[in-house]
Amino acid sequence: MLKELRTCPQHAGVDLVTVGSTTQLDNMLASPDANDAAAVWSRALRLMPCLAHAEIVSQKVGFRPVRHTPRVEKEEMFGGNLKVKAFTR
Repeated sequence: MLKELRTCPQHAGVDLVTVGSTTQLDNMLASPDANDAAAVWSRALRLMPCLAHAEIVSQKVGFRPVRHTPRVEKEEMFGGNLKVKAFTR
């Protein structure tokens, strides 16, 4: 367990935290980019400085379909409530 992570009030008792995401149209590179990873980590540290000494245990790349127009769906939840989901890019 990461000692530093236990000091983050938002994640007390949590072993792993997932940070980051980028959107890059027309980029089919299937391996992590060092510059993108550094930028994501920098933004994460601005939000949660307590992660400064945390160990990065993995980096992954995933592909999502590109949408040129937003897709909006509604989902009926328990009790008659509605959840609206919007998917862009």
